[in-house]
Amino acid sequence: MRLLSMLFVFTLLFQMKVSAQYEQPVHNPVYALFLNTMYDNNSRTVTVQDYAANREDYALILDTRPEAEFNVSHIEGAIRVGFEDFALEFVQDYPEDTKIMIYCSVGGRSGIIGGQLREQGYSEVYNLYGGMFEWVNQEQEIVKPNGQVTLDVHPFDENWGRWLERGNKTYE
Repeated sequence: MRLLSMLFVFTLLFQMKVSAQYEQPVHNPVYALFLNTMYDNNSRTVTVQDYAANREDYALILDTRPEAEFNVSHIEGAIRVGFEDFALEFVQDYPEDTKIMIYCSVGGRSGIIGGQLREQGYSEVYNLYGGMFEWVNQEQEIVKPNGQVTLDVHPFDENWGRWLERGNKTYE
């Protein structure tokens, strides 16, 4: 029992450190710990809550997931730019101070693309903290390519899909 209490206190303190460092709320504390290993201090992020409340402030929403994942569902208004096939041509017609939100499943791929955009001079690039999975976990709406609201999400694979707590996991 004492060991269990110590483990609880350690987990709570570690979670507080993560929250203090990033101040980005996610509902699952284990997911928060995982995300702590993914994001670096140079990443500019936006929380699900902040983005949902201020969507109109963003001129571009870029989805860096593969086409198969995007075609199952995506955040409304997103443009699929992919990861491996990403090209600056997707943003070249926009000024460098354009406010851009990028996302992928959890934030890793979009973080890399965000870094590339910042290297090219884009100063207002924000990675959705927790990615598509946290968006769905916090019960935000997603759509199919035809605009129909859906609960289906492509979780990439079962390993990554463990972070998706809501919605319907669809491996198409």
